[in-house]
Amino acid sequence: MSEPRVYIMTPVYNGEAYLRECIESVLAQTYSNWIYTIVNNCSTDRTREIAEEYSARDRRIRVVNNASFLRLIENHNRAYSLIPSDSKYCKPLMADDWIFPECLSEMVRVAEDYPSIGLVCILAFDGRDVVWQAPPEPGPLISGRDICRAWLLGGRHVIGSPTTQLIRADLIRKRPQFNSPFNLHADFESCLDILQESDFGFVHRVLAFNRVHQRSMTSQVEAFETILLGDLIASLKFGPVFLTPEENSERLASVFARYYKVLAKNLVRRRGRQFWRLHRRKLHALGYSLETTKLTKALTRELLCRFRVYLATKNITAHIPEGDSFILVDQEEWKSEDYVAGRRRVPFLERDGRYWGTPADDATAIRELERLREGGARYMVFAWPAFWWPAYYAGLQRHLDSEYECVLKNNTIVVFNLQKSAAKVH
Repeated sequence: MSEPRVYIMTPVYNGEAYLRECIESVLAQTYSNWIYTIVNNCSTDRTREIAEEYSARDRRIRVVNNASFLRLIENHNRAYSLIPSDSKYCKPLMADDWIFPECLSEMVRVAEDYPSIGLVCILAFDGRDVVWQAPPEPGPLISGRDICRAWLLGGRHVIGSPTTQLIRADLIRKRPQFNSPFNLHADFESCLDILQESDFGFVHRVLAFNRVHQRSMTSQVEAFETILLGDLIASLKFGPVFLTPEENSERLASVFARYYKVLAKNLVRRRGRQFWRLHRRKLHALGYSLETTKLTKALTRELLCRFRVYLATKNITAHIPEGDSFILVDQEEWKSEDYVAGRRRVPFLERDGRYWGTPADDATAIRELERLREGGARYMVFAWPAFWWPAYYAGLQRHLDSEYECVLKNNTIVVFNLQKSAAKVH
């Protein structure tokens, strides 16, 4: 049986730094039946020259140069609109990224094995970590509805970014505008939309490289804190579709609480007018306003949190000698390194020095604790955001109580000295 045609698309603006690497990754695919369109959005650097150089060498590569500059989402929609009629699948590939040689073959294999699948996703690597998450189900086929419900109920984010997606082309063609220009994270919203009528496929392998750099879209959206806005938009649209009324009400309350928490942090950071103008405009379009009462309450909680961090800082410096390493269990709430000047903070769980989430069970928590202790961590600090741990990870708590001395316990932190045996102390 012949391979189905895959349409690969790269919408790009001023992407000369990484475009060559991106294109080379397409040429290196073990899957051969593809056509590649690069949509150049009036770039002012060498993007057009690089793209046309490759187009001249391989007739499967086409360059489309926009007559006028388009906004980000509009340029993506332009690329989606160019899918040839004979293409069965669409593979977005951002100009900052690249894909592994087996990427297309593995994704198409899953899609072909299960015709009900409308979206296939993979894992990616960002240079330090595996990014995005795999669904808990080990197999390649999952109900689209189950994926959407899981995300809305706080489960894993398995859909990833455009570069990690393969989409059935007919589901794109039937939508006049695949991505909504209103939502900077419309690619995720669009995936939820197509999963209303199709299933989800997953390849449990790292098959793409997602790049984050100063000029990338990822870094720009982080600067304006639009991720939660995207979550809010998706929740308002799809909560009523996939959740019960009670679940939907709880979901919206949770999203709004997190959203105002983020806004309060940015109020403390004294964000400029452009930041606040964007959020007011988006909320107004959704039928909401920026509520002063909610923002004030969130700001009060944020300032209280910062004061507790200040108190915890004094306790850390008083009980942990300068130069020592300590494991910090804080649910990644504190973020800043300032409070541990002269001392090395190790997040828990940890992978390559970065926060990795909560342990799956007591055995994992104990194993990781001992690994870090053997690696040089001399103290373990529980901050108040993780004060629920002793009840949930009772086995870990028993291990700490039996093996190590608790040198401090108050309403901000609990400190265990991993150098001193509890048996010797008692």
